[in-house]
Amino acid sequence: RFLAEAYLGLGKTVQALELAQQALALVSQSNHLDNGRAWRVLGLVAAKLGEPVLSDVENDQRYAAAACFQQSLDFFQEGDFERDRAFTLWRWSQLEMSQGNEKQGQALWQEARDIFSCLNLPLMVARMEADFAVG
Repeated sequence: RFLAEAYLGLGKTVQALELAQQALALVSQSNHLDNGRAWRVLGLVAAKLGEPVLSDVENDQRYAAAACFQQSLDFFQEGDFERDRAFTLWRWSQLEMSQGNEKQGQALWQEARDIFSCLNLPLMVARMEADFAVG
């Protein structure tokens, strides 16, 4: 998963997709944290590509970025991983706003901000607000 995020940051989307698919295939279904993170990265890749992606090479089912983010949230809610849930909401909000879905994007952004505030993570709140002001 970490390598997939690094490739994505470098703009190497094909490699990021392959590694995100591998991460998802390797993680145990009972590991909610790693599943949620793998789905989030897959969502980031799908958002970057602008098209649905396969969750793994042996499965013919494609997932749009929003569906990947929803899968991620589902795993985080099962395991009560609020910080990671906030990161997924924030990334999903960026996708929605970039697609012109301001109302949905702002609702997701606000939920993420509220979680970071409740977790007493003022630097994340400041980072979100700075990102929102630029975006």
